[in-house]
Amino acid sequence: VSYLFGGQSRDGMDCSGFVRQVFNEALGIQLPHNAAAISKFGRDVSKSDLRPDDIIFFKGLFFIEHTGIYMGNGYFIHSQSGVGVNYTRLDAPYFAEHFAGAKRVTE
Repeated sequence: VSYLFGGQSRDGMDCSGFVRQVFNEALGIQLPHNAAAISKFGRDVSKSDLRPDDIIFFKGLFFIEHTGIYMGNGYFIHSQSGVGVNYTRLDAPYFAEHFAGAKRVTE
C-alpha cells in the first residue's frame, strides 16, 4: 500500500491510518487518526518488554509524529512517507534516535 498523507484505505494510507486500519480490521479496536492521539491509548510498555501487536511511537522536534506496530525480533511495520507500508528494524538509526515509547492496547 502506498503512502498517502491522511489516507485510511488500501488505496493509500499514512502511518496512523495504517495502525488504525490494522487494529480495526484485526481486533475491532477503534483508534483515533493521528499518532499523538493514538499514543494516549493503552498502557505503557518498556522497549525491553515489547511484543508483537504493541504500538510504537516516534517523536519529531516537539511531538509524536510517527507510529507503527511492533512485529517481533526487532522489526516494526509502518507506512512511511515516500515508501508506503513496509517493515523496518527498530534499531535503524533514525528510528532508534526518535523512539518515544510504546503502548499495549490488547491484553
